[in-house]
Amino acid sequence: MKVLSAFNLFFISIVAFLMCDSSLNTVLKENNKRKTEKSLLLVQDQILLPHSIKGVEFYRKNYIGSPPIIRLNSTDQLILRFDELSSLSGQFRVTFTHYNQDWKRSNLAEIWVYEGINDLALLGGNLNAQSNPNYYSYQYIFPNRDINFLVSGNYMITISDFDSGIELFNLPFFVTENIGDLHPNVTTFFNSGPLSSAMDQISGTYIYPDFIEFPQFNLTFRISQNRFWGINITPNQNNFIDEGESSFQLTESQFLPAYVEFNTLDLRRLSLQNSQIFGYERTEIPEKIILRNDYLNFTSDIRTITETGYGRPTQDITSRILNVEFSYETQGKLPKNSDIYLIGDFNQWTISNNYKLKFNSEYDIYKINMLIKQGLYNYQYAVIKNGAIDTYLNVESLSQKSQEYAAFVYYKDPDLLYDRLLNSRIFYSE
Repeated sequence: MKVLSAFNLFFISIVAFLMCDSSLNTVLKENNKRKTEKSLLLVQDQILLPHSIKGVEFYRKNYIGSPPIIRLNSTDQLILRFDELSSLSGQFRVTFTHYNQDWKRSNLAEIWVYEGINDLALLGGNLNAQSNPNYYSYQYIFPNRDINFLVSGNYMITISDFDSGIELFNLPFFVTENIGDLHPNVTTFFNSGPLSSAMDQISGTYIYPDFIEFPQFNLTFRISQNRFWGINITPNQNNFIDEGESSFQLTESQFLPAYVEFNTLDLRRLSLQNSQIFGYERTEIPEKIILRNDYLNFTSDIRTITETGYGRPTQDITSRILNVEFSYETQGKLPKNSDIYLIGDFNQWTISNNYKLKFNSEYDIYKINMLIKQGLYNYQYAVIKNGAIDTYLNVESLSQKSQEYAAFVYYKDPDLLYDRLLNSRIFYSE
């Protein structure tokens, strides 16, 4: 029995190794392919989530759904949660990288950036109790006693395979010094954009600290809309006439669309009483959810959640991974076999052939299936126009809708030549 037991253990370890090796090869192929894909969400050189990772959440501790922004030298912490589709508990490495405001790596030596060990282990996970396919849930909270940040700026957390070191995915976050006094605001101009759409102008003032001697050379303002960190704007108009105070303003060519809206996918309650669910096939593996049809120009809902990025996956040991079927009717307003993509919190707002809808000529409708964890998400349908992602398909009205904005103030340190993040502010249009 002892010999048989040892052989069984050896066999199991070999199978596990082969499964892991096959999975890592798949991730490597995915990484190479994903470098060519477009995303509203990703910053420069960011790696998309592999298909085996679901249910990501990334927010400030005690503030679920908040943007990943913490204050330097404070008790603030960020929580990263994710699930891995696997029958085996995984082991990961956690590392951090510091960036300048344009998401190019800074030249700071690690000893200037981090206190502690910048190569930490995330071991084990919690096995889901009911889902088929199986998945393990992981959580990492930082800064902690093992790692702390010494400078402000843009950062990324990277999750890698523990043994091979292959990077699986990374996510951006911000460390701000919270100094100076930042006051951004939004002015909406109606009938001023394409097709008489409403557009937002962002402006504001910043009272800067005394150590800044040449603000016109060292201060930079950046604006992001709806947490799409990879798409940010530096205002063309800046004013540094008054000592100790600066102002910024987007010029007309930089105005942002005030009509952006999202569909809400609510998979928290799996029942035909859920108005979004047309069919629920429990016996399939994974369990299949058939959604009611979406329609061109009639797809938007009042936002159940305002933030975009990761959504609100249900963090419960009984939460399921579902095969969700989306159906989209264009009502003859687009040519048949148009390239239409599903983008949302569940796929990092990414244009990819994996997320392209297929046209069903029999029913004159576009369809796609996607593995999604139970929860609450924002999503849109999109096409590519002139090399850019166009989500106009989702717009029922070009009138003003509430938008979330983020303003960032960067200071080029004259000695160490890196971008300090002096202040940031989240604000909303009315």
